[in-house]
Formats: sequence, C-alpha cells, structure tokens
Amino acid sequence: MAALKRFRLPTSPVEGSLEGRAFVFSGFAVAVLAVVMYGQDYVVPAIGLGATAIGHVVSYRERAQKRGKRRQVLLACLVFATLAYFLADSVGAFFGGVLPQANFAILLVAVTSFDLKTRRNCYSSLWISLAILYLAAVYAWDYPFGILVALWSICLAGFWAASHLQRMDARLGVPVPAVAVALGGALLLGVAAFVFIPQPSIDPNGPVLVSLPNYVGFKGELENPALPLVQLTGDPSGATGSLDLHFRGRLGDAPVMYVRTGAPAYWRGLVF
Repeated sequence: MAALKRFRLPTSPVEGSLEGRAFVFSGFAVAVLAVVMYGQDYVVPAIGLGATAIGHVVSYRERAQKRGKRRQVLLACLVFATLAYFLADSVGAFFGGVLPQANFAILLVAVTSFDLKTRRNCYSSLWISLAILYLAAVYAWDYPFGILVALWSICLAGFWAASHLQRMDARLGVPVPAVAVALGGALLLGVAAFVFIPQPSIDPNGPVLVSLPNYVGFKGELENPALPLVQLTGDPSGATGSLDLHFRGRLGDAPVMYVRTGAPAYWRGLVF
C-alpha cells in the first residue's frame, strides 16, 4: 500500500481560469478545422465542435461541484459508444469509413468536455486535440498547414500562461518585449531553416514523371509507415500484406505518377 501511495499522482487543482479553458477549446477548434480542410470530413467535426462548446460551458459552471455518479456512468457509456463507433467504422465502414480515428478522437473530446474540472483534465483534452492535428497532417502537403500548427501552439502557450497566472490571482497578461523577442527569434530561425535546408525538386501537388527503358524490370512492394495510424489489421509490429484505404480517407482522381516507357504495362510502385 505504501508503494502504491508513493506512485500516485498528486491531486490536480480545479481549473478556474476562464481564459485557460477558452484556449483549450480553441486548440480543439484548430484541430477540427485542420480535419475539415485537409480531410474533407464535415459532419462529425461540426457535431463534435458544437457539443464540445456546450460541454466547456457546463464544465466551467460546475467546476466546483462534486462529480455525480449518474453523470459519470452516462459519460462512461458515451465513451464506450464512441469506441463502438470507431470499431464499426474501421472494420465495416458502417458510417462511410472516412477518418474513423479522427472522428473517434473528436467525439471523445466532445464527451469528456462535460467533465473538465481539473487542470489535468484540460491537459488531456489538449493532447487529444494534438492527436487530431497529427491525423490531419497525413493529408497536409502544403506549407499553410504550419499556420494551423502555430495556432495550436499559441493555444497551448496561452493555456500555460492563463492557468499559471490564475494560481497567483493575477490578470492575464504577458511581457510584450520578451514575447516579441521570442516570436522574432523563432521567425528568423524558421526563415533560415527554409532557406538553407534543401527543398524537394518534385512538387507534391503534381504528378511525377518517370522515364524508364524497355528492359527495366520492377517489382512493387508494400511499404509500412514509420509512424502508422491506428488500425486493426496486421501483426503487432504493424506489418500487413494489404492496404486499407479507410484509414487514409478519400482518394482523389488526380494522377500521382506518369511512367514514360516504350513497353505499355501496368506499373505498381511503393505504396505508403
């Protein structure tokens, strides 16, 4: 018992900062916007964003009240319902099979938003929104996605500042010169990295042109990602002999590669 008490996490204080909670919700909104823009998923993100807004209001008003058993049971049932939705959409595509991981995370944030009492709860919501942003990054092949990443980072920094100042009963504010120097330094480092790091010579938004002679032989294979998304097939290492397109969302009709050769044939390359 003494060993268990030693490794127990300390009690997290009730988060009373309205600004901090607003930053948490804003971080989730940025992640949802990324899913809408790059994943072309609209229904679940819209429902999840509206439900999360209501949940944040309820959590802030009842932040000092004790958790009721009935609400805890209801929220637990809703969490299991979202898990059932994820399994059904991942395996059988009963709801379209489009971005089941992102939709599951969005619904999970929406359900748990009604029970955000402590600072640890707010952190959990932020980290889930970061996972949603990562799932949207799978489809982001342009530099403007960095704006969404920067906005989410600002929300995280804002939550840190708001929650810290709330503990000292201080007004929300930051030293302007220090913040300006930090942002200016980050901007200069980013520009320097953009200038000096070699850029790919191939535009990812257009098809690749490959010229091959007639006698070249090629055997395609399935390349597993270094950081795979959540999926239910394959062995524990993530290796699989098939590619489930449900985990990658909708595929467009734009060609991704032209093969110029004198021998007409079907070419199968590496699949990521």
